[in-house]
Amino acid sequence: MPPSPLEAVRMLVVDSDPFMRRLVRELLRYIGVSKIEFAADAPLALLMLEDSRYDLVLAEIELPGMDGLAMTYNLRRSATIANSSIPVICYTATVTEQTIARVRKCGVNDLLMKPLAAGPLLRRVAASQSHPREFIRIADYRGPDRRRRITAGYPGPWRRRADVLAAQARAREIAEADAVAVAAAASASAKAAALAAALAEKAEAKAADLSAMSQEELAKWLRDGKNRSAT
Repeated sequence: MPPSPLEAVRMLVVDSDPFMRRLVRELLRYIGVSKIEFAADAPLALLMLEDSRYDLVLAEIELPGMDGLAMTYNLRRSATIANSSIPVICYTATVTEQTIARVRKCGVNDLLMKPLAAGPLLRRVAASQSHPREFIRIADYRGPDRRRRITAGYPGPWRRRADVLAAQARAREIAEADAVAVAAAASASAKAAALAAALAEKAEAKAADLSAMSQEELAKWLRDGKNRSAT
């Protein structure tokens, strides 16, 4: 049997309920995560994150004292935790509009509803490792990019470095295309001018030849021209 792609993931689970910790451990083992450590509260979890390198945090929101969202907020702004951008998945039994607002503000990567199930847990854990979202650091927010999709034709201001780079690249492409078009137009104009000059010179030469013809030669030249047109 091939090894699980999540076998190397080292996870910290934060939950105050011993029964829930056992349940989460069995679910994680079932989906292929075997490197699991536990913390019963948020302050202990933050201390463990200072001392050890983890790949993912799975935390209950309803922790005693400092809850899981406050813990994530402090994690994101910690000066003593090297990996402050570590993915954080929270879970809870109750979701309100206030909960959603706090989840977005605190920098949580994903939210799961209790009771936990293996399928959703596997998808969230796997996505956190295989498709990590860009981590944003601005004045009032630190956490994963909250935009999960790029909306085509979005007219608002760019807020991400990737957007700026893409816009700059597009501007360079347009400038290069314009330069090529201008050069092509200039080349075509020069060729047209050269052709016009050559035709004018040829016409002047022919006019000079015609003026030097006698009446008999001019009549013959006209008859030959009509015969050429007829054929």
